[in-house]
Order: sequence, then C-alpha cells, then structure tokens
Amino acid sequence: GGTSLAYAKANAQRPERVKRLAAQMYDVLKYMHWLGFIHADFKPENVMIDRNGDALAIDFGFAIKSPHYRYYRGTPSTMAPELVKAVDGAILE
Repeated sequence: GGTSLAYAKANAQRPERVKRLAAQMYDVLKYMHWLGFIHADFKPENVMIDRNGDALAIDFGFAIKSPHYRYYRGTPSTMAPELVKAVDGAILE
C-alpha cells in the first residue's frame, strides 16, 4: 500500500481516512511507550499502509528501552520529541 505520507497525499480530499491514519499512528506510539520502548525514528517513511488502509510501523532499528536513551538518535529532521534532551542513566545499545 505504500508509505503513510503517500497515503495521506492520495487521500487529501478524504479527511476521514487521514484522521483514521493519524489515530492509528498515535495508537502505535502509545502502545510502544506503554510497553516501555521508544521507536526513535518514527516518521512517515517508517509507517506503511496495508491493503485495508491500516498503518503498520516498521524499522525498529533505533528502538530503545525507556528511559535509557540518548538524544540525536534517529533521523535528525524527524527526531522524536522525547529524545530532544539527554536523560541520566544507562544507555542500552
């Protein structure tokens, strides 16, 4: 189905589909944080859309256990807000 960005552009005239996509992306991050992980490279290119129009997060290469993380991890222009500041503690590799 392509990336979430391509899906959003293709469905720009159908706001209910874009809202559904945004809600699913939010749910993915909320669930990951509930599990105690941070994706750390969450961007439109790392959210794919399946045949049913459902969002699927991919590329967990930078995912780390919270709260042990360092900043400047992931794609700089789309860095996760929670990674802007350094946090004291061990860093998991």
